[in-house]
Order: sequence, then structure tokens, then C-alpha cells
Amino acid sequence: IPTRGLYRYLQQPFVQEMLITPETIHQRQASGRATTLALETLPGAKAFVGAFLALFSGSWDALLTHFDVYFAQDTAQWHLGLKPTNTAMAKMITCLVLEGTQTHLGALWMQESNGDVTYDRFLDAQMVPESYWTEYQSQFDWAR
Repeated sequence: IPTRGLYRYLQQPFVQEMLITPETIHQRQASGRATTLALETLPGAKAFVGAFLALFSGSWDALLTHFDVYFAQDTAQWHLGLKPTNTAMAKMITCLVLEGTQTHLGALWMQESNGDVTYDRFLDAQMVPESYWTEYQSQFDWAR
């Protein structure tokens, strides 16, 4: 839900649900144990979450407030490179690269400042239209 948060269901290397909002990160493990992290006490994490939500907001203006943006396309797929402009985020993330075909987001590569690389593959990624937000909200009762 672009302006309200991002839901992520992780299958590998472990099962985890995550609901990321501008104020909090909610996580639920496969065991059902849920935890909440308030971002007001963690400025670096808050900057990261703001940028991450901008990434999936669908708004170029929001994206450009957090990143220098680079784009490349070939016949098979497109690549969107993002370099953080926020100092706090740049201390954690060197760059992000999104890959996809036509209108489908396929993967996200994240290069961390310490040299680690995270690769996320998206299966059936979708934006929820605002008219369906109420219907989907009940799925996140665990995050209250």
C-alpha cells in the first residue's frame, strides 16, 4: 500500500512476514512471534525506510528526493540503479539496482557499504489499489 506501507513475505532462507510503515517495522516469524520496531528512536533506520517506501511508491518525485537515479534497458529487461543521496542511508547502502521486464518488477540487488550484497527476487509483486486498502487491512491485524 504505497503511502501506508510495504508488505513483504519472505520464503527463503527462512519464512518471515514484514510490514514496513513510515513509523514502524513489524515482523512476524513462522512461529507466529511478532515484534515491532519503532523508527523514531533509530534515525538511520528511519531514513532507510523512508527511501525504501519511496522506492515502491511509484512516484518519480519521491524517488528523486532520496536517490540519484540511473536507467538502462536492453531488449530483454530494464535496470534502474539508485544511489542514496541521504548521508545516513549512504552509510548503510552503496546502491540499489531494480530489474524487470516491461511492467513487471523481477529483482532487487542491494549493495551494502560493508560489501555485502542482498538479492531479492519478486514473485507476483503487486500494488494494491487504494479502493482495496480496507479489504487488505485485516491481513495485518497481527501488526497492531
